[in-house]
Amino acid sequence: MEICRIITFFTCKACQRQKPSNESMEKWARLNVGITPTGIEVWCVRHRIQVVHLTPEELQKDWLDQPMTCACCPGGSHVVPSHQNN
Repeated sequence: MEICRIITFFTCKACQRQKPSNESMEKWARLNVGITPTGIEVWCVRHRIQVVHLTPEELQKDWLDQPMTCACCPGGSHVVPSHQNN
């Protein structure tokens, strides 16, 4: 049996705002994750926006303590993983 080792989740801010109170973010989210020519992208299917794009350089960082970029937040450059948890 595999164990989920995820310590932080990426979520779309628009989905967070629109999620019905009786629904979990896990069931509400409609995210695709895939490889791009320059990294890994998390894409919100519902809102047709990029949640985050991680380059190989960003993946090599100790990014639990580093700011990341986020297409859903104002300015798009001040998101940290704890901000993205539900």
